[in-house]
Amino acid sequence: MTTATKGKLSTKASTKSPEFDLKKENSELRKLLEEAISKLSELSESPKLEEEDDGDIDIRPDRYIRVISLCPHPLNLSTRKKGGKNFRFANLGQEKRILYQDLLDIIETNSSFAEQGLFYILNKDVIRRHGLSDFYDSILKKDEMLNIITSDTDVALRVFKTANRRQQEHIGEILENMLIRGESVDMNLVYHIGKEIGRDIDEIATNARNYNELKN
Repeated sequence: MTTATKGKLSTKASTKSPEFDLKKENSELRKLLEEAISKLSELSESPKLEEEDDGDIDIRPDRYIRVISLCPHPLNLSTRKKGGKNFRFANLGQEKRILYQDLLDIIETNSSFAEQGLFYILNKDVIRRHGLSDFYDSILKKDEMLNIITSDTDVALRVFKTANRRQQEHIGEILENMLIRGESVDMNLVYHIGKEIGRDIDEIATNARNYNELKN
């Protein structure tokens, strides 16, 4: 009787031993870990939400913003359609520092110029605040435009095709001006870019050279 009782007591003790509790705890932790991994996996496969732009970026009106011309010929930017301040860029790559309060008016007055990349605003906050980010995705910067002229034809054409239509025409104009000045240009590139923009760049440059010779 005593032995049986001791046996029963020893059985109960074994079910509540530290080893049993540890195994149970490890099992529960493993289950929680598996659930957490499953949730993380679901989140990683879900589309990422875009950050909302509330347009509340604080830019002081008296802050100077760098602006660069991406136009191969003189470019005039005005704060108003008639009158107002005028900012003249003589050539491609010229940079000016413009007060943000003036740049606001320039963007409003010359919105298509800003969207098509005739000038480039060198400030991410201004680009974002005025909703130009999507337009700037298809705008080539000055170095990218000039690299097209010197790159391998296949590489140059791939980069060229990422530009918007207005910039493609400007690149064609850069090539025309180089040919008119008698500079060395890859004529294979001239042909393909001319075909893309629907213009015979070589013929236009030749006619311009002949006209200049007759005029002189």
